[in-house]
Amino acid sequence: MLYGLAKFILKVYMADEGGKHSTHKYYKRIGSPGNYTYFYTKEQHERYLNGQNKKEISNRDLLKFTYEAITGDGKTNEEVFMARVSNTAKDRLNKKFRLDVDDIVTDTYSVRHAYKKVSHNLEPDDIIHAVEVINTSTDIKAAGEHRNNPAFIFKKDINGEISFLVEARIKKRKLVIFNFYRKKKARQKSDATL
Repeated sequence: MLYGLAKFILKVYMADEGGKHSTHKYYKRIGSPGNYTYFYTKEQHERYLNGQNKKEISNRDLLKFTYEAITGDGKTNEEVFMARVSNTAKDRLNKKFRLDVDDIVTDTYSVRHAYKKVSHNLEPDDIIHAVEVINTSTDIKAAGEHRNNPAFIFKKDINGEISFLVEARIKKRKLVIFNFYRKKKARQKSDATL
């Protein structure tokens, strides 16, 4: 019993130092007392840091990504990290749907699908509004499932109503935008119909 306690104390001490234990395992302790995260290999620690320090894509790079997705060969599917879900949006999603997510992403196939459909009424820069709509929209509805994951519709009025269909990948803690569209404008009566 005493030997096990001493061994644990040594591990914790080495974790604080970010050093190596006598068994050459890497220990790193992150967090506050009572809420620590331990990493037993250097690779685990680096993966954690990469996940925490993701860089949001700029609007210019997002538009470039959109152009490449539309004009590309359609054989590759690349995922792009758009932004983190804001704290207020996390609270809203957690209260309404018991959903705990961190990231907003999209992929090449989804962007190509949305822009190729004429009936979606999209402008070239409409994808830029995705993060704003997801983080600030109060008009959120469940939309069944997409690829066995829960799906949601986020709507907001930005130069007309725009809707983003989002799949929640719960295990990966991310929202994946898989489709988006604008509401059709009402037809104006022409002189011929009067």
